[in-house]
Order: sequence, then C-alpha cells, then structure tokens
Amino acid sequence: MRMTLAFVYLNAILISIQSDREWSQFCVDFLRAPELAHQESFATNLVRVRNRATTDAVVADAFAELDDDVALARLATADVAFASVND
Repeated sequence: MRMTLAFVYLNAILISIQSDREWSQFCVDFLRAPELAHQESFATNLVRVRNRATTDAVVADAFAELDDDVALARLATADVAFASVND
C-alpha cells in the first residue's frame, strides 16, 4: 500500500507502507493489532491494495481513536514514512 490519507482531527497525514515488513510493524506499533499482519486479507501488499477500502477503514478507525500526539508518536515508533499534508 503506497499512499493512504488519514485525517487526525483537522490535520491530514500521509502515510506510506512500502513493504510487508513495514505493514507488520505498523500493525504492532500503530494499530496495536499484530494479528492483522497475518490475516489473509492483509498479509501482502497485493492483497491490501485489492482490499483497499477495508484496509483504509482499519487505518482510519485507528486514527479516529487517537489524539494527534499519540498518533504521531505511534507512527514514529512504527518507523513508517509519514508527513503532514499542506494545502
């Protein structure tokens, strides 16, 4: 999954999961759902892209539960590429 927009309150954050290893780490450190890394519908990038609506919903739901500081800290811990999106 190359690009996903997630909205943290009023700030848009672009995240980029570039490998299955990064997805696995993202599941552990950001989503706090390590089992997702091994579920059939999320196990590989190809499958995550095919199931983009579901993948995006899982990520958006996680962001919705976090305030800005916690979300940014978890993204940093997960060691995935992310940045604020400016208009």
